[in-house]
Amino acid sequence: MERTEKRKRHLPAMDFCRLRDAILLGSTVVSFISGAVLVAIGMYVITNMSHVIENNLDPVVKRSNLTRTLLARYGSIVPNKDFIPMKVDIGPWLTWLPVRVLNMGIAVMSFSAFGMYVVTSRKPLQLYILIVLLLAAVVGQLIFMVSMLDMRSQFHKRLRQSLTASLKTRYEFGAETHDTFTFIMNGVMLMGECCGINGPQDFTFRKHHFVHTSSSSLTHNATVTFPLACCHRRFIEKGFYRTLDCALSWARQAINREGCYKTVHAYMKDQFGSTIIWIYVAITYVELLQVLLCLCQAREIKREKSTWAARLMDFRQDLKPMVNNPKLHLTETDV
Repeated sequence: MERTEKRKRHLPAMDFCRLRDAILLGSTVVSFISGAVLVAIGMYVITNMSHVIENNLDPVVKRSNLTRTLLARYGSIVPNKDFIPMKVDIGPWLTWLPVRVLNMGIAVMSFSAFGMYVVTSRKPLQLYILIVLLLAAVVGQLIFMVSMLDMRSQFHKRLRQSLTASLKTRYEFGAETHDTFTFIMNGVMLMGECCGINGPQDFTFRKHHFVHTSSSSLTHNATVTFPLACCHRRFIEKGFYRTLDCALSWARQAINREGCYKTVHAYMKDQFGSTIIWIYVAITYVELLQVLLCLCQAREIKREKSTWAARLMDFRQDLKPMVNNPKLHLTETDV
């Protein structure tokens, strides 16, 4: 009866252990799938960067009414869609983020696969290693999220420096430019109503010559300080010559003062900042849950080992009287 009662009390504990192990295994499978999704996103962005940029930064598509006046009669400060190359090259910084996403996905898949093995093998040392990896992942994800959302982070500082260097060496003022960086900068400046990377001061390091072709095939050269794309929308909407007057006037009140990096960052933060935070919170919750379940499993394994050790010791204690007492012996009897 006593053994039966103990067995009945032990059954709920066994059911809880099975449920805990099932939740832990299921969460590692979900983490593995999430890592695979991150890898897929990183690979897609790396291999389809030109399409991503065209779909999101093409002013002809996004704001055709804004550029129609410039495109129709005088040529354009923004090259049209035919000028988009199959391969986009606007500097090495462009692949930084998708590569980091790809690496993060591979890391998540790796320790998730290790977690599935650890959960099924039930080895305490490997469980503690998994706990350390999960805690390191939580800290790493926090650092990554803060560096993405905070404009003062080293990531944004290096990225701005790289973009500013590309702007000074690659940006072309000519209307017939085929440079990808120029196309993207013009598109961002028109759509975001901003100027340069950090502001109009990015274009004051030297004077430029803007060349445009009119509908009568006459070529005009004009010395301008700022690109026409930096002018306020009220000038651009009134036509090419008013926009050219804006760039020729050198009047800072006629141009957009905000840098495009800050404008784009604010837009991305407003659009996706909350989503990024919620995704991080969800992932962190799952990882911390995995840490707690791993600790519970390690503790359970330790308790099981202690129980078996105690039972073995009791068994040995029970055997000692039989071994040491010579009067206790087995006899063969006839039935």
